[in-house]
Amino acid sequence: MAIGLALTGEAVLTPAIMILLILTNDFLAMSITTDRTTPAPSPSVWRTRDITVAATALAACKLVFSTAVLAIGKFRLGFGPHELQTVAFVTLAFGNQAILYVLRERRPFWSSRPSSWLLASSLAGTALVAVLAITGILIAPLNWRLAVSILAAIAAFSTTFFLA
Repeated sequence: MAIGLALTGEAVLTPAIMILLILTNDFLAMSITTDRTTPAPSPSVWRTRDITVAATALAACKLVFSTAVLAIGKFRLGFGPHELQTVAFVTLAFGNQAILYVLRERRPFWSSRPSSWLLASSLAGTALVAVLAITGILIAPLNWRLAVSILAAIAAFSTTFFLA
């Protein structure tokens, strides 16, 4: 939020946008309990230091990516504060969906099919975010090509991050 404020001069996450993010994440989080990933062959050992390092690296990559998307919106596309808020919302919401798929399985994310509930929740959340952004309901509207481009960039980024 601080980087978004420094970059745009405005708050990129309003309370309404935060509520929308929480709602889309909550449905996804609840549905992950139905997921059917491959169980570990032996009990997991919690190596807190390794988890912290991995989480920090993942968060840093997501921060750099999100900042880059905002910078492109501001400096290349010339968006104003309201459009940048929508770009931030779409980037974070789609990014949260992608992170779940990268982290849900120890193996490559394509090696197991998500549960029907998880897949349905993910598709519904992605569709809701896209519809809100494209139609301009509750947030400033974005061109549908831009919303699809953000989704494609996040998919490519997440796949690349997983393969690295």
